[in-house]
Amino acid sequence: MQQTRPEGPTPAAVPAPEPRGARETGNGHAEYGAVAEAACGYWGRRGLPTEPGQVVAAPTAPLLLLALLAAAEPGTGPGGSEDGGGVVLPRPGPAWHADQARLLGRPLHPVPVPAECGGVPDPFALLETVGRARAAGGDPRVLLLSVADGLTGTAAPPELLHEVCEAAVQEDLLIISDESWRDTSHDPHDTVIVSPAEILHRAARHTGTHAHTVHSAHAPHGVRGAYGPSPGAADEGSGHDCVVVLVDLGADPEYAFRPGTAMGVARLPATGRGRELRERTRAVLKALRAHPRGREVTAAAEALGEAEPLREHRAA
Repeated sequence: MQQTRPEGPTPAAVPAPEPRGARETGNGHAEYGAVAEAACGYWGRRGLPTEPGQVVAAPTAPLLLLALLAAAEPGTGPGGSEDGGGVVLPRPGPAWHADQARLLGRPLHPVPVPAECGGVPDPFALLETVGRARAAGGDPRVLLLSVADGLTGTAAPPELLHEVCEAAVQEDLLIISDESWRDTSHDPHDTVIVSPAEILHRAARHTGTHAHTVHSAHAPHGVRGAYGPSPGAADEGSGHDCVVVLVDLGADPEYAFRPGTAMGVARLPATGRGRELRERTRAVLKALRAHPRGREVTAAAEALGEAEPLREHRAA
């Protein structure tokens, strides 16, 4: 992949806010204000408006993914099968994605990637795989994908990603979108990188949050998907509530400018379903005593804040 790092030495980081410690919310959970606010700015600059309450952080991305998968409605599958909530993921894919599902005993449902790129499953193979699994008594509930794939050095074209999102919505899958590498691929003649959260939020604005129907104006094969109301369907301006955005600040160890930047940060939907997932995820992290502290908070806030030279280089 072509790297977007500026030439020469690493730019000086912007002054980081001092750690504010734990700030209690109305739910009694600790909010790490500096990280949450920096994450809001980070995603806002990428077209994803975010509020601090949507942000969850953990000392590492694998630990955060483990907590998210554990919180994603575990239980028995249709007919009482002990599926525990299967995980669909592209093949090939990052080993650490599958590792967390295996630790939880979640069945894995690999789907081949399309010819165009890696990081996402072929949308039609995705529908076929989920259908077969459910016909056999399984219960796939989560789709893990990467908008920019570190294995193949490719990014999913928006039209193809749109089809994948529609297929996931049709099957009522929670999408966990690993966007750790989205800023490391830059080719003016290549594809534009977008997030599933952006795609589905835009679709919801056009179709209405209550209908939860997605129509693809760009997908050449005309995949259509619809799914029933969720706990967050009635939320004002909620959009679709099925995308979690995950960022691994330690994805590139050579560029970690100080200890502590290996933190994992997630953006959860601002809906009823998203809030429930957030509470369960935080409960898992609390049980594991996996909370960022001190220098980790400072370093993560600096990384997410992005020094001005990096912002200018990215914009250029």
